[in-house]
Amino acid sequence: MPLASGADRDAFLAYARVFPGVNATQASAALMRFIRGLGIDDSALVFYSWRHSVCNQLEHVPGVSRDLARHIVGHAPVDVHSRHYLHPSIAELVVAIEGLG
Repeated sequence: MPLASGADRDAFLAYARVFPGVNATQASAALMRFIRGLGIDDSALVFYSWRHSVCNQLEHVPGVSRDLARHIVGHAPVDVHSRHYLHPSIAELVVAIEGLG
């Protein structure tokens, strides 16, 4: 799933930056508003559906570590190293997301 280019891509990245400091419930609600705003209104397709699909797809993207995949989908770091010392850049996130199929 390539990230849109140009203004759409910039808008998405700006939107994604609102999540630092919010809890999982707030982030999920914001993403659901975003998803519904895209016209995806199937009640069976919720945030968990998106997270499940993305987790599965990230396993197959070359160069995406499990720590980066966890970061992208909002899962907790598994150890002290990933919790305190790994801080992926926006550029790394974009490359990983653009690798989704």
